[in-house]
Amino acid sequence: MLLANRRHRLLFLAIAGMDVAWVLPFVLTWVAYSARYRGMPPASSYASLLLNPLVLFLLCWAAMILYLFLADLLNRQELDTPARELAILGLLLSTSLIAIRLLLYPAAPLLDLDWLADTATAVLNFTTTLRPPLLVLAVNAYLWIRVAIATDRGVSFFSVGVTFRLGMLLVLFGGILLTTLGGQPAVVAIHAFVLFFAFGLLAVALARIDEKAIGAANSTGALLPWSRFAQLVASVLLFISTALALTRLVNPPALRALIHVFDPLWSAIGWVLMRLLVAVFLLLGPLMERFVAYMQRLAANIEPQPVGQPVGPIEYGTVETAVREWAALRYCLTAGAIIVVLLLLLLFFVRTRPRTRTAEPEEVAPEELTGSGGLERMGLSRLRELLNLLRRHGLSRQLLAAVTVQNMYANLGRIARRRGHPRSPAQSPDDYLPALRQAFPGSDEHLLRITLAYMRVHYGDQRISQDELDRLRADYAHTLAQPQASSQA
Repeated sequence: MLLANRRHRLLFLAIAGMDVAWVLPFVLTWVAYSARYRGMPPASSYASLLLNPLVLFLLCWAAMILYLFLADLLNRQELDTPARELAILGLLLSTSLIAIRLLLYPAAPLLDLDWLADTATAVLNFTTTLRPPLLVLAVNAYLWIRVAIATDRGVSFFSVGVTFRLGMLLVLFGGILLTTLGGQPAVVAIHAFVLFFAFGLLAVALARIDEKAIGAANSTGALLPWSRFAQLVASVLLFISTALALTRLVNPPALRALIHVFDPLWSAIGWVLMRLLVAVFLLLGPLMERFVAYMQRLAANIEPQPVGQPVGPIEYGTVETAVREWAALRYCLTAGAIIVVLLLLLLFFVRTRPRTRTAEPEEVAPEELTGSGGLERMGLSRLRELLNLLRRHGLSRQLLAAVTVQNMYANLGRIARRRGHPRSPAQSPDDYLPALRQAFPGSDEHLLRITLAYMRVHYGDQRISQDELDRLRADYAHTLAQPQASSQA
């Protein structure tokens, strides 16, 4: 993680922020609900602190980063059983108690241990009220579980994407709970949304960049260049800022104003639908009357069934009542919850052992952010090419053929770059052809035809017939089906 793999440090930090952001609305809901209905004083210092989304997020994110660092140190010690398991339990217990002491009892004397008794009371008598020590213990256990999962979690683009999609649903559900059960304004839930999408988009982008990097598999190489990382952060901030700005336009008052513009149209449609509905009722009225008369005749022939003696109200006990009144059951449930958390932590941590990694050679920046290599310029260049093709061929079948040829050649170039044969900006397609033949051995004639067709549509106005396009598609499929040379694998 942070120490074992330098290449993935930024990715793990972004994933940690995403994990904290989606649970943020649930914690805020717990605090707000307890303050309103369970007797937690809303004006107390800890309630005011935990009701601040940004402060709570920063505290939990910093704690999770610290736990990632501690987990890396523990993995480096190569402890055997049971020393490893005891160290994990000791870290969980010590960090929980330190968090309770610093957050909830900062003014208590150093040698005063009354807060330990209050913590035990909050854990064992959780049916009376959801007291703050119980909340701190639950959040700390969640952070450790996420750290334990992270030690054995892959950081591929697919796995990070699945986590992002699941977190997006959870933060949406948590925001709904926060505004309904917690009674908080919608702006508090929006803060959690912004934090989640900022770190989530950053994590997905970093995972995609790492997947596409040359020599990234099991590498412990350098971090992402800071210039590329700054560009990535700026893109995420621009996306979120644009989305927030659009909310000023797309909102209920604006939508109502837009709908009112079409009031004459709605009135005309309503008039037509009402006339159609009246016509349908006029047509179906006699049929419905005959059906009702038939059902009445059937009901008249049914004999009434005898009614039994009235039964008094039946009282049922509830689980909440049993848990509140039976202290033994309450203590058993508390012990069971603690055991489940400990088993989850041990399950993930025990499965994870220090993995040997080697500092493999890698290409840090195969496409540097020069004046012609940035993402923005690449997008503008592609847009200019499409507009040029549209100007040449218009909206015709020939436009589709030209775009198809360009896409086939671009895909071959991307695959060749991953195989170690990149094309420099100054290379023409015919000069790049020998490198393509090395990247795709056994496809010399097929690559020649695709290159010549690309030069025709890219530099000239020559047309591509349908038969020729079918042949180029067959050449493209044949080239991709050929195995990579063993010397380049």
